[in-house]
Amino acid sequence: MDGSPERSLERVAVEDEQGGLFLLEALKPETVDRKVSIAAALEALSLAGVKSLAPYLPHEPGRHILSLKDGHYQLSPYIEGSPLPRPEYLDQAWRGRAMAGFLVKLRRAWNKAGLTPEASDDFSLQDFVPDLVRKISARDPQLLKRISPALSLAEDFLPVLKDLPLGFCHGDFHPVNVIWGEESIRAVIDWEFCGMRPEMYDVALMIGCAGIEHPPAVSWNYVGAFLIELWKSGIYQKQSWENLFPLMLLIRFAWLSEWLRKQEEAMISLEIDYLNFLAKHAEDISSLFDSVQQSL
Repeated sequence: MDGSPERSLERVAVEDEQGGLFLLEALKPETVDRKVSIAAALEALSLAGVKSLAPYLPHEPGRHILSLKDGHYQLSPYIEGSPLPRPEYLDQAWRGRAMAGFLVKLRRAWNKAGLTPEASDDFSLQDFVPDLVRKISARDPQLLKRISPALSLAEDFLPVLKDLPLGFCHGDFHPVNVIWGEESIRAVIDWEFCGMRPEMYDVALMIGCAGIEHPPAVSWNYVGAFLIELWKSGIYQKQSWENLFPLMLLIRFAWLSEWLRKQEEAMISLEIDYLNFLAKHAEDISSLFDSVQQSL
């Protein structure tokens, strides 16, 4: 099944009497309130016109979580997809255009639905990065030295966050969280981190995820087509475009935290190398992003 199984206690595909397939999830009790907010946000986005979703099904109007004596459950459509060809997708422009198209629809639906910060997980990079640095400094000073080139640049970038325009974002927007059709997006899944962010948060995260798979891919067809479509849409403010690279770099610290939490040594080393690669090539990558705007 697509998505992250760790986000629930258990997931199983079920079939109804008419042959319809659904995904039944047993929820961790501590996540129920958050799941209620996510379900409401997805319902509002769906009603506002975003079709590439798998919104949770209500068991009665406005109620998407079924709480029984033995636990809490939610149900969503089971959507079949095509495998993501990796790393071939990194040079497929149509996937970049599809990802951009989804963000355009999300932005316009958010404006129409009037989603509020109540749907947010209250995550803030401006608070998160310094807190992570303090924890690393106390627990593993050597690791702090290993990321010093990127950290120095990140500390310079942090102040720009407070002035960036905000928007409602998926929060974990990358192609593995997409159920792909043969030539389109069938659904975007795993909305656990959705909420109010700097408006280009999803953009920066997606490009960063392409780059960690293969750093030169930030200049390939997938990312290029993605950025061109977004620039043409006009949905983001100039200030956000000007700070796309700083946002991309800062988001990688959240990924480093994830690898540290899971104690995945190989990914920790890879993320450190990638952070320092981004720091070393900051001007080149920023110029690449600027060239997209100048070419249109």
